[in-house]
Amino acid sequence: MVARVVVGLVVILLSFAGTLFFMDRFVGESVPNIGGTDWCMQPNSRTKGGPTAIVQDGRKLEFRNEFNGKAKGHFENARTVVAEDWGKAKGILSADSKMITWATDTVWTRGKPCAGR
Repeated sequence: MVARVVVGLVVILLSFAGTLFFMDRFVGESVPNIGGTDWCMQPNSRTKGGPTAIVQDGRKLEFRNEFNGKAKGHFENARTVVAEDWGKAKGILSADSKMITWATDTVWTRGKPCAGR
């Protein structure tokens, strides 16, 4: 009888621990608020840059580039975003969440002057 109770308790604890891991990894991890129309793609050797925007609904994102092209996206974690419709391009957020450095060698900034705005 005691062995059954102990085994049952271990199963419950393992299930609970697995749920906590799942929640922390996918649900409980908070993400910064990056939604807004005050983003700007900085000029580089391929483009002159221009106004960009991010629409945010929790972990879901929609990116709008300087040509108003749109891509659905999401947070991979609190500091990494993914633009699914742009070849799953990944961007890394700065610590203050005011800059995204994309794997495509482009940079979006927030709260700075922007050409075309």
